[in-house]
Amino acid sequence: MSSAGPDSLRPAGAGWSALAGLQAGIVAGVAALGWFLGVSALAGRGAWETPLSLAAAFYRLPAWPYWSWRSFVAGSAVHLVASGLTGTCYGLLAGRVNSPRRSLLFGILAGLLMYYGWHVLLRLPERRDFFDGAGVLSGHLLFGALLGSLCGPFLRRLLRELRAADSEAHAVPNGNSAL
Repeated sequence: MSSAGPDSLRPAGAGWSALAGLQAGIVAGVAALGWFLGVSALAGRGAWETPLSLAAAFYRLPAWPYWSWRSFVAGSAVHLVASGLTGTCYGLLAGRVNSPRRSLLFGILAGLLMYYGWHVLLRLPERRDFFDGAGVLSGHLLFGALLGSLCGPFLRRLLRELRAADSEAHAVPNGNSAL
């Protein structure tokens, strides 16, 4: 058995911050996807517009029918993978920010970077009317605000659980310890 104390699971590197960022990114990505579905439905374009547009733009497969479950799932997956990657990067770069205001500000900045990153990566001239809209920008701001608000609490909870597990592993069992 190791002689390490209860603080032995304190993160030596950025791995735990990255994991907390990944968790926060996925949760924020699901919320943003829900926002995008709602905005599209309220605009009368169909709730499925965002995932289908992402699938068509990312995969560049005109052979896929515009409305199919496969396209819907693929577009949603692209969105959630990008959200997770953004969250992981956020966790690595700003996961240890202790101020809730700064964390929120950095999260909103990450949401804006994600919004403009989609424009650079996908170059969507045929869908500029949709992707330049205020609904999509506000969805990315929502994503960033949630990312900044959730990463710190996720990291603290993760470390608390790891320390509790480490303490239990090193605790002296009740009863006769001479056996």
